[in-house]
Parts: sequence; C-alpha cells; structure tokens
Amino acid sequence: MATCTVSWAKKGMKPAAKAAAAAAPVGFSLQEGTGDTVTVNVVDGGGNVIDPASLSVTLAVTSDTPATLAVAAPVGLTYKESAPGPVGTANVTVVATFATGGFGPFSFSYPVTVAAGGPAGITITHGAPVANP
Repeated sequence: MATCTVSWAKKGMKPAAKAAAAAAPVGFSLQEGTGDTVTVNVVDGGGNVIDPASLSVTLAVTSDTPATLAVAAPVGLTYKESAPGPVGTANVTVVATFATGGFGPFSFSYPVTVAAGGPAGITITHGAPVANP
C-alpha cells in the first residue's frame, strides 16, 4: 500500500521553519495489469499524523493519463490505482479539501511508472497456405 501525506496549518499561522528544502516527490512503479491502494494521511506542521475525523476531509484524485493509470473515486482518505497498460508514466494529483477549520485545500502530485508485465499467455500466427508435396 502506498501512503501520501497532506500537511495542514490553520489560516493565519506561519509555516514552521524547515531545516532543508523539501525533496521532489519520489515516483512509484506498478507493473501493467496490477494496482494498489493508496491512503492519504493528514499531518500537522510538525509532520505528526493526526486524526482527521473532526475535519471533514474530502479528496479529489486525478490521473493525467487514465489509459495508463486509472484512479478510482476515493472512499474516505483511501483510493485505488489500477495500471491496465499501456506502459508509460502518469502523474497523479490528490487535492484534500477541508469543510471545517479553515484549512487547505492542499494538493500533492506524484509520478507513477507503469512497466511491462511478464508473460500472460501465448498467441499463434499461421503462415500462408502452401501446396503439399
């Protein structure tokens, strides 16, 4: 299961000082014909996971290449990714909107590479008919 983190702060709060610049999101890889479940965590300014129950969080999840990587409608803070193929890369964007508390919306984007799968069967190709000797 992949996990994605959404950070939040109350309106008017200054963001916490960061020791270093944030690294670019690390990509994820799936083999075509597979999928996974992704869970979004809500964190405070210190990076601590918090219980989102009282925040009324709604997710919107999109893939820029749904033929390569499809995303299902979220259920709570969880959604499914499916890689039917063809091989390639898709960028997924997650937007968390908060109905209470004046937070967000916050977004997170990450690339997913869909790699070729292993053998899934065989096909047979006949040549042109020829006369018997």
